[in-house]
Amino acid sequence: MFSPEEIQKKICDGIGADSSFNCEPAQLKPGKVWQGLSADLFIANLDQEIWGWADLNTLFLLNYWRDFDPQTRFVLVYSSPTYALAQLLREQETSPALVESFCLSWLRVNSELLRFYNRNLDRCVLFNIEALSLPLEAIRLLSVSRDRLGVSLSAPADWCIEQPMNDAAFRLFAYSLLQEHPSVQVLYKELESVADIIYDFPEPQKEILIAKTFVQYQHLAERHGEARELSTQLNVQVLELQSQLGQIQQELAFEKQKPDQSSQLKDLKKENELLLLQMHQVQEELESYFLQCQRLSSEQVKVAKERQTQIQQLTQARDQQAKLAAERQSQIQQLVQARDGQAEERQTQIQQLTQARDEQAKLAAERQSQIQQLVRARDEKAKLVTEQQALIQKQTRTQNEYEILNGENARLKNQSNVLEAKLRDAQASVSSKQSELTKENELLLLQLHQVQKELEHYFLKYQEVTQSKSYVTFLQDLAQPTEPILVDFCRPVDGDNWYDAEANGSWAGPEKISTIRIPSLSPGQYQLKLDVVDAKNPKILDEISLSYNGQAIFLQRQGNTHNLFFALFKKKVRYPVQLQAIFTVNATQASKPGVLAFQFAKLISSQIRGRGDNRFLAIQVCKLHIASLRTQEIVGIDLRKDIQGQNWYHVEPDGRWAGPGKFSTLSLPKVKSSRYKIEIEVVDAMAPQILKGTKFSLNGIPLNFVDPSPLSLLRRLIGKRKKYPVILTAHVDVSQSQCNAGLNLEFEFPSVISPASRGSDDNRHLALRLRTVKLIPLP
Repeated sequence: MFSPEEIQKKICDGIGADSSFNCEPAQLKPGKVWQGLSADLFIANLDQEIWGWADLNTLFLLNYWRDFDPQTRFVLVYSSPTYALAQLLREQETSPALVESFCLSWLRVNSELLRFYNRNLDRCVLFNIEALSLPLEAIRLLSVSRDRLGVSLSAPADWCIEQPMNDAAFRLFAYSLLQEHPSVQVLYKELESVADIIYDFPEPQKEILIAKTFVQYQHLAERHGEARELSTQLNVQVLELQSQLGQIQQELAFEKQKPDQSSQLKDLKKENELLLLQMHQVQEELESYFLQCQRLSSEQVKVAKERQTQIQQLTQARDQQAKLAAERQSQIQQLVQARDGQAEERQTQIQQLTQARDEQAKLAAERQSQIQQLVRARDEKAKLVTEQQALIQKQTRTQNEYEILNGENARLKNQSNVLEAKLRDAQASVSSKQSELTKENELLLLQLHQVQKELEHYFLKYQEVTQSKSYVTFLQDLAQPTEPILVDFCRPVDGDNWYDAEANGSWAGPEKISTIRIPSLSPGQYQLKLDVVDAKNPKILDEISLSYNGQAIFLQRQGNTHNLFFALFKKKVRYPVQLQAIFTVNATQASKPGVLAFQFAKLISSQIRGRGDNRFLAIQVCKLHIASLRTQEIVGIDLRKDIQGQNWYHVEPDGRWAGPGKFSTLSLPKVKSSRYKIEIEVVDAMAPQILKGTKFSLNGIPLNFVDPSPLSLLRRLIGKRKKYPVILTAHVDVSQSQCNAGLNLEFEFPSVISPASRGSDDNRHLALRLRTVKLIPLP
């Protein structure tokens, strides 16, 4: 009975949503009546594979539809403040109150969209509406919808995305007004930094907008001049028709004295009516051309007022002529005779008037043709602008590819020169070695016999090793520690996604993945140390993901990075900071070139904080040190990936929450029987007493974990919360029977707490959030 838009409007009207956005939009919670209507709507569309709707009122019901059906997906649309304000100014009269109201509404609506998008990344797509004017971005929207939302869409054959409004005058006006509201620009940049599809073109500068406005003004001035000439011609024609009408009226007045010309009087009456109709037609054409002139530009207000005065004068003249025509009509009825011998002259005048009417119709047809030509010229110009923009993008991509190929060509030339030099050296040495080959052949025969004996020896040793150890352990025993690898980031490095080196090191950016190419590592274990001298945000430092040839490496921050003095001044990290990790290289990885990949959760630009640097940065690295170790392998679980266990919520960027029950389990990787140190990285807890009261056990055996960074006395007195992440450690002896049965880490929490009890819209029951669990062999 109701469409989705009607249901949403009734819900918003019934609950009292503020559709004018005078305050922050609140998420509505409809009652059972509305839920019944919603259920009917979904049941009625069960047979459709894909269906949906678009409505502004959905902003108040985002959480409602998200929780109503887990299959619901959201496509969130925003635009730049300059684009939106320019459209508003085109439709309404400008005032300070209008601009202030627009800025507040734009901030509130888009802040709510950004909040919902960040909390529901797996069910949302966020894009800039201006980007759809680019054909490639419009097609990419379909690909993003398929990959992110699992919705397979296809574009119709006649699908056409209109070019965004390109009126430079209104954009210039909007650009100037928004200079006094920097908050909207900050929010727009934040939207652009996280959106799936952005409008990858900077806002035009004021000088460019002024130049475009001047070109449009010249075009409007030319059109206004043509309209003024046309108006002048029409005024002349009106004066001629009025003069002819006056002559006819004088002749009619003279014909009052002839009572026997009744038929001619009727003809004159028809002529008078025809003249009145022609004058009305001319008046309507004048009004239409005046309205066209009035729409040309706001700068023609003065001319419009003059035309309005002329229209009023013509209107008064028309009324006077109508009144005079009425008087002449009454006089014609009283005429009884007309002057003899005037019939031929009247016929001539009728022909002249007919000819004038035909010329007027011809002139109107010419004006209509000119208008059609102007419309076609405007459409062709818009098409040329679109083609020019596509050519500019293609030229930019071609230029980038040319620069890449040029650099690759230079590198290949250098390699070719080096190889040619080596070839010349080899050819020079060949002649000198010819004489030595004869002597070396005899020596090689002796060495060949010796190598054959050594091969037999190693083959026997290999058979012994394969009976007692795995092949990987055998390779680790034979592997010799490689030379330490040191990468200095104060100089140019061999990698991707790094800015130019500075005195303190190199910044990672502008993308979220940075790589470093290092020499291939032999099978074995290695220790990695990374010296970080700065980061745009401490959270970026905590959420770094590192991998070697696709294998994840667990990083751990070393040293005391915060104390009481820094805590009082809200400083969380004291730089420089060293991140350490121990990782293993197997035989498969050793056969590939070494690549270290850093993945960052986000990047931040200093320009958002009011600085002049517009680069997007993550961390600044000074040195990277990799050294070989002869220790056993460290194993662990990364809870940001797939795990085996019970009572855990879905994965989040920095770990998983335990809940909703009070008992959770984790299945650990298989290890050998030995003594291990277990490290559990806790990144958050719903309350300190939950972390303190949690009971840990391994296969039913209780474990006593130690907090390496407990709260100090002063922090407990002033009520400061514990700073996360916290690493809990415990030592345990793993027997062979436990290894055979499989290791299960068990958690028993004293309680679970729902964020909804603290005012949040999250109804889950949570205890602790964990990031990693490690098993480190002990001597």
